[in-house]
Amino acid sequence: MFKKMFILVFALLSTLYMAGGPTTFADTQSPELLVNPGFENGTTGWDAQLATLTPDTTQAHSGGSALKIANRSKDWSAAVQNVTAALRSYGAGHYRFSAYVKLAAPLGSGSCSPLLVIKYNDGADHYATTSRAAINENGYAKLEGTVDISWNGSLNYAQLYVQTGTGGTECLADLYVDDFSLVNTDRSTPLPPPSGDSSVNLALNKPVTASGTLDSIYSPSSITDGDTDTANGPEWAADVSQGPQWLVIDFGSNATFNRLEFYTRTGFEQKEYEIQYWDGTGWINLMNKVTGNTSDHLSYVFKTVTAAKLRIYMTEGNVNEQDVARIVEVEAYHDPNLALNGAVTASSTQNDAYSPSYITDGTEDTVSFHGWAADVSQGPQWVVIDFGRTVTFSRVEFFTKNQYEQAEYEIQYWDGTDWIDCFPKVTNNTTDHNSHLFAPVSSSKLRVYMTEGNVQQPTVARINQVEVYNTTGVYSEYIPDPIPQDPNDRQEKTEVGAIRWDWWGATADPSNPGSETQMTLSPDKYHFRLPWYASVTGTDSVSIPLYTQEIVDQEIAYAKEAGIDYWAFVMYESPTARDLYLSSAHKDDVKWSAILGASGFSLNNYPWLVSQFKTSNYEKVLNGRPLVYVWSTNKTIVDTLRSESERQGVPEPYIVIMGASGKVMKQMEGDALSSYVNPVEGGAPYSDMIANDRRNWDLLAGYGVQVVPTVSTGWDPRPRIDHPVSWTSYGASSWAQTATPDEIAENLQNALDWNDSHRSSSIPNAILMYAWNENDEGGWILPTLGTDGQPDTGRLDAIRSVLRPDVTPPAIAIAAPEPGSYETADVLTPQIQVTDAESGVDAAQTVILLDGQPIRADADLPLYTLSLGTHVMKVTAVDQAGNPASQSVSFRIETSVDSVKKLLTIFTAEGWIENNGILTGLQQKLEHGDLKAFINEVSAQEGKHIEDGAAHLLLRDANQLKG
Repeated sequence: MFKKMFILVFALLSTLYMAGGPTTFADTQSPELLVNPGFENGTTGWDAQLATLTPDTTQAHSGGSALKIANRSKDWSAAVQNVTAALRSYGAGHYRFSAYVKLAAPLGSGSCSPLLVIKYNDGADHYATTSRAAINENGYAKLEGTVDISWNGSLNYAQLYVQTGTGGTECLADLYVDDFSLVNTDRSTPLPPPSGDSSVNLALNKPVTASGTLDSIYSPSSITDGDTDTANGPEWAADVSQGPQWLVIDFGSNATFNRLEFYTRTGFEQKEYEIQYWDGTGWINLMNKVTGNTSDHLSYVFKTVTAAKLRIYMTEGNVNEQDVARIVEVEAYHDPNLALNGAVTASSTQNDAYSPSYITDGTEDTVSFHGWAADVSQGPQWVVIDFGRTVTFSRVEFFTKNQYEQAEYEIQYWDGTDWIDCFPKVTNNTTDHNSHLFAPVSSSKLRVYMTEGNVQQPTVARINQVEVYNTTGVYSEYIPDPIPQDPNDRQEKTEVGAIRWDWWGATADPSNPGSETQMTLSPDKYHFRLPWYASVTGTDSVSIPLYTQEIVDQEIAYAKEAGIDYWAFVMYESPTARDLYLSSAHKDDVKWSAILGASGFSLNNYPWLVSQFKTSNYEKVLNGRPLVYVWSTNKTIVDTLRSESERQGVPEPYIVIMGASGKVMKQMEGDALSSYVNPVEGGAPYSDMIANDRRNWDLLAGYGVQVVPTVSTGWDPRPRIDHPVSWTSYGASSWAQTATPDEIAENLQNALDWNDSHRSSSIPNAILMYAWNENDEGGWILPTLGTDGQPDTGRLDAIRSVLRPDVTPPAIAIAAPEPGSYETADVLTPQIQVTDAESGVDAAQTVILLDGQPIRADADLPLYTLSLGTHVMKVTAVDQAGNPASQSVSFRIETSVDSVKKLLTIFTAEGWIENNGILTGLQQKLEHGDLKAFINEVSAQEGKHIEDGAAHLLLRDANQLKG
């Protein structure tokens, strides 16, 4: 799951003021906006970004402490402070920021000199930086600058950190930093919350345009005149039989609001409408389309939006007039978040990265984890928000990380002596954002109390954000319906794919991911995970070569043989393995699909990707729709794919959103949900992962959407914990025990059965396995290097038994006996061959029966021991899959004078006829055809000079000949 980050920081001269001489700043400025800027309180307020942070009292620039930043693997490995709340509080404008930096060890050339960075996001990433400064280990240098920071719409997040250059490993030396500062130079106090007075109607007397009016007395301006009398007040009306009707309220400039009051005529309630805001390029629904309304006044609350215009769009009339749309008044309000930047205390935290203060910093992101976490196995956990005064509130917005939704919680207020529930305890929650409306309460504190963990981690409670409002209303957030999917298009065969993460193969560059993964698997204890084409070069050293056409062709053959239908490639800009796959003469044997959003694959490459949708070897579902996985919440990916597909005239891609909730999937306008992997922790047995996969499939289906089940073949990134990689990190307990091949087969069979039993939730009828080759993270099915140096195909063999079950019985060929006649003097040697091209023959179960009695193959059988007449030899066999087979042959045993002569010779040689005189006499009688004399002589000598058994056989044949 490699997400390689390339950060190119541009110093924008139009917004960055850096003078060669002294810089004069305005007297008006804010107080210090950073928490613990001089590290006098350890690392409070600072997070480690791919680095180790250690306070150091011997290297302080001022005060008693500095901070050492060590173990840096990237130029942006740093101490980071989240400044989102600070920038939101003081708004867009000029900010002065600075820090003191020196080396803990020599850094290298000047190109690696550091700079100070503010990274902020409003839907796109922006970077504001200082100039670079030359530093050394002998003294601190000051990084300082003033920048103009502004954003479009909402500020999603902002962070401040020191970054070095991009030269190479010499730029990764340890640093000391101290005395950071961030101030706003435009104002000394925070901005008031935008339109934060919930009594201010932002729409009052704002101009309104309309598609049309029923009559001049129904002026559009009536809906913002402040008159909410639904019985007698003025209203707007229009004829929807002439087409859709709409009203647009123009705020004149951007307005921020999170509540609407909607009034229609009593007795003529508008039954259908959509409420939308203008995002600069199009109209976006604030909430689901309202249908079947019978109320003359409704309050709608929703996540805060900023827009210059608001539209009401209608295609139907009111409850009494089918063709007439009517609206009395629309009011827009911004209710302030009473919890924003409020002080938070907690029972405990999982570690320093999960500060309680995060839950009130205004970050509503539910995709990444920016919040608080604690261990409920140690007892109930809680967080308390202190408002600092008594406030009245009636609504709580509760955010958790998607797919780690907090399963159980109570929201309570303090009445002076006890904690009182605001509403009943929430249980079995599977939603990453809940809005809770309740009767107004007044209190100085709010508590969230938990005794259980989240849906993925039963012992870990998680919260991303808590917002508190004094509003009531009908909560409604727009969730567009997914593209309709026809159950009749469901293909009967389940398409089974496997994720390919192809950063394997060491190079001379130690920062190359392939070099890093070679190091992770170098210890002897991890050699069993090596890909089949690797080699062991020492007790704790290995060699993993770069991909070649021969390697990729062989992997295609392995996957095909196991029944894998497609590979899902994690898309990178320069993927050797994918290029070799596409150049293979065997590429149609295993199809492919794309996983987008996990790493760098530019939108500029999408025309090429869409052109691949037209090829025969690109995986498709539902009558030809190209299958695409998106591991991101960036809707631009989806929009670009769809528009480019339309431009090239290819079918609508079938887009599966990975690692998100149903709400996020619908907002992304995806078609289905899936996961990359469903990990378990604490060294749990693989059986727990099987159960966790099943819970995940059920959870996703519970959103009411289509599901592509993920089969997790393992989770054990300890190789990367022991030897950290540059692109990600893991908790020490984040691992599970290694699966057996049979356990993986069981999990895969469960997924196939789940699709079959949940047909309405699995219309694409696809499955995704984690993974073909995530070997050092713990999920793989490709052959590994066996202890004998040969490929170990055990996992693929088990998968093959599920995907390509052997239903063909073994083939049995009988060379002897042949159908026909044999004489009693003949000797029969049974000759058989049993073969099975699928699972192979179970030799222990091969049986040869002659007239129902077992005999051995390749053993001589004198036919005089059998009775005259017809005999049957039957061979039964079973293959390794348990498929039985049988084959029979019939033959006759007959006699003749010549055969009896041969028996005389045989019996004499065996000592059953005592002397040659008797032998000669019997032969002469046969020569003369005197069978009667022959019979008399044998009878006379029976038990005397001819052994009883031999005499019996001779008499049997002679009597048969005599008739």
